[in-house]
Amino acid sequence: RTDSGVFFFGGGQPGGGRGGGGGGRKRQREEELEVDENNCCLFLSGVAEDVNSAQLRETLVKVVAGIEPLIEDVRSFPGKPFGFLDMKTHEAAKETLYRLQGASLGSTAPDLNVRWGKPKPPETAEAKQRRLERDAARASGAPECPDIFDETSTTLFLSGVAEGVESAELRAKLCEMVAGIEPLIEDCRSQTGKPFGFLDMKTHEAAKETLARLQGASLGPAAPDLAARWAKSKMSGVSGGGG
Repeated sequence: RTDSGVFFFGGGQPGGGRGGGGGGRKRQREEELEVDENNCCLFLSGVAEDVNSAQLRETLVKVVAGIEPLIEDVRSFPGKPFGFLDMKTHEAAKETLYRLQGASLGSTAPDLNVRWGKPKPPETAEAKQRRLERDAARASGAPECPDIFDETSTTLFLSGVAEGVESAELRAKLCEMVAGIEPLIEDCRSQTGKPFGFLDMKTHEAAKETLARLQGASLGPAAPDLAARWAKSKMSGVSGGGG
């Protein structure tokens, strides 16, 4: 940060950057982001690569008193040393940026640096739901499951499964919920002590149809908050022994 109060991307200095003009362009962009009253986004660098969004949010709330009701969203990117903090208003973002200067988030962000970020494009409700499910899965120790699938995939990932449900019970509940599914199931695997499971179908088309029919479904106590999405098939290395 310079005496003028301008923050630089990448720690650049005035006049720096390739060709001698990079710093000027960065400074101009940063000034634009700061004065944009619609911008409520902060960029957080120095975040530990294994921290998920929920953990980052929890630590920020502990460090900055009173910040929680002002937060719109917190986004980390496991495997990447950065994240984004979206506040509800520009003024809240400005105040938070000031209060985070020189702050320490401990092991969550040992080398925290905060500056104005580029506002994220509008996130669809479906995309946000998938992101929240991924964060919950990471927090519970679930393996990564892709959003994009190929036409050979026959496996579905089931989150929101009650942790005490065994594979046989989960299979029985699915058969009750989705009429005609039983002869199409290859395997059903709950994960003892974990809030998720896997459903392996005999064909891709059967998996696709089952995924559509499970949207918004409830399995009662067996899976009160059931959500289904595509997963890597067993042959791709995702495994799990249900109860």
